[in-house]
Amino acid sequence: KVANDFVWRMVTCPSGILNLASAKVGGLVDDLTFWPEGNHVYLNGFTYDRFSGTAPVDAAIRLTWLRRVDHWQGQFLPQPYTQLARVLSAAGHDRAARKVLMAREAALAKQVRKDRWSQRTEGVGNRFASATINLAAWVWDQILRFGAGYGYAPMRSVGVLLALVGISWVLAAQTWTEGSFAPNSAYAILTPGWTDLTATDCFVRQGDPPSSNDCTRNPADVWSATAAPGMDWESFSAAAYAADLVIPVLDLGQTSAWAPSRDRGDWGYRLWWARWVLAASGWLVTALGAAAITGIIQKDRG
Repeated sequence: KVANDFVWRMVTCPSGILNLASAKVGGLVDDLTFWPEGNHVYLNGFTYDRFSGTAPVDAAIRLTWLRRVDHWQGQFLPQPYTQLARVLSAAGHDRAARKVLMAREAALAKQVRKDRWSQRTEGVGNRFASATINLAAWVWDQILRFGAGYGYAPMRSVGVLLALVGISWVLAAQTWTEGSFAPNSAYAILTPGWTDLTATDCFVRQGDPPSSNDCTRNPADVWSATAAPGMDWESFSAAAYAADLVIPVLDLGQTSAWAPSRDRGDWGYRLWWARWVLAASGWLVTALGAAAITGIIQKDRG
């Protein structure tokens, strides 16, 4: 145990191992270029209270350092990451500390997949099972990583939700323009007014002069227009439909009023299938964001 600063600068280790296991120092004063790499340094259990002098505290620099020394005999050591995050947080560098903890979780997940694959038993079936489990674990890890930063970056869920809304917006707008939306009501689509509209190849838009050649093939557009058979029907908005579809806490009335038809065109077919994935993704990302904000994910990991 060293109560004062531990200085590691202008030192080279041409051979041997720098073993700092369970060592405790007051402050760490180092230059990253002089740390040994890989199996030449063992930091598991090494603790320090602060960085002193001009020792770097930037998360990117420190993560570069840890990635050089975070394995011992092929096994990942999470303790140096936890220690670094604790010191950075105590010094007020909370954002940097969260980046370190996210890097720790990503490396831990990678080590688990590596161990699972190395421990597989022989046989095609066993290899296939291990590969399938690893693939599922990798997908879930990416969801946790980009969806909520493993619980340390809950605002990432907002960005993912906005991206999902954007995708849905494009799909909804193209589907509407194509004429592949229908009223989301069994009664409405069986009324004579709607069946007459869907049987018409081209009709003059509402409000155009009788002699106009400007026509539309979108029966939903006519159905929701003024003086049309369904004049009281909900007006369509691609942006509102997208938000209504993806964000589970919203109810803007769009998905309950309109539904894509998979039989009228390609865009309608795409949205008809994609809406299930988009809605499920919205629920999942929202749940991850809520879990990250309340600390549930972090408690589960710590």
